[in-house]
Amino acid sequence: MELLRIVAMFLVLLVHASGAALDTTIIKQIDSTQIGAFSRSLIYSFSIISVNVFILLSGWYGIHAKVKRLTEFIFQCLFFVCVTLAIAVGFSYTQQPSVHDLISAFMLNNYWFCRAYIILYIMTPALNAMAEKCPQSQFKKVLIAFFIMQTIYGWLSRGTTWYELGYSPLSFMGLYLLARYMRLYRPKWSTLNIKWNLILFVTIVVINTLLYKTYSGKIYLKFNVYSSPMVIAAAVLFLLSFTKISLRSRFINWIASSCFAVYLLHMGYGFDIYKYGISRCYQTGNTLSFIVCVFLFMILVFVVAVLIDKVRIRLWNTIIKTKWIHALRERIEQ
Repeated sequence: MELLRIVAMFLVLLVHASGAALDTTIIKQIDSTQIGAFSRSLIYSFSIISVNVFILLSGWYGIHAKVKRLTEFIFQCLFFVCVTLAIAVGFSYTQQPSVHDLISAFMLNNYWFCRAYIILYIMTPALNAMAEKCPQSQFKKVLIAFFIMQTIYGWLSRGTTWYELGYSPLSFMGLYLLARYMRLYRPKWSTLNIKWNLILFVTIVVINTLLYKTYSGKIYLKFNVYSSPMVIAAAVLFLLSFTKISLRSRFINWIASSCFAVYLLHMGYGFDIYKYGISRCYQTGNTLSFIVCVFLFMILVFVVAVLIDKVRIRLWNTIIKTKWIHALRERIEQ
């Protein structure tokens, strides 16, 4: 499951590399051929599951909310705000930020996931209590009702901007509870062997690709968004596939403990640098060299993010050992 955490974060890099990090002109050039358009749609349909998988993982393990863990998460976010800002200014990817820009950055305005996840984290004691004490039949009805309503108001229709497309703590809570339900009760559909999990996953991805390629831009119904029932189903099947794999590795655990840093490094002020790297890869010429260049560039971003985060961990461990921080934490927990 820690390997899945790494894969999910790599998919975050991939979904941005096949979408938001590409300039409009590059997208038009790639989509000008049937093979190019299908390939990009296929990659996007496969990697869009990344965020949902990450939240499902949190629900599968269950978050045990603690002040120390929450403050460490916030510190990690703010640490990378400083790192990406310093890199962006140092390499002239952005102008000297104003006071307003700095306030916006430290409020995590450029990191929608962080703000939504913090709210999810705060709510997990109540969510866990519901999952543990609610009868299975009632728990099941709540989940069915939630995802029906989300499909209607968070996917099919427009207007609820705070809920659309899955960019909200409410969507995260639904995914979290779904994973808790699967872990606690192991419904029959979740016990299929890995072969069927992968067959169904690939089937959904291919269907989603064809629908996305056919209808994208013609109707509002977006097939590759976090709140799409098909994207959620694909993420669930992908998660269940990894639950059937037995693997233990200290090295994987070491990487997984810092993989969220990958998101923090290439988003925010770091996103312009990431976009520049992807566009430079496109300028290499043919399709094969572009794919290889992007793959190597994503690996480089991943490695740099993990190594920087190890420095952050050392700094955090030094900070929390100070007497006044220790005393403050004890008072807050009391």
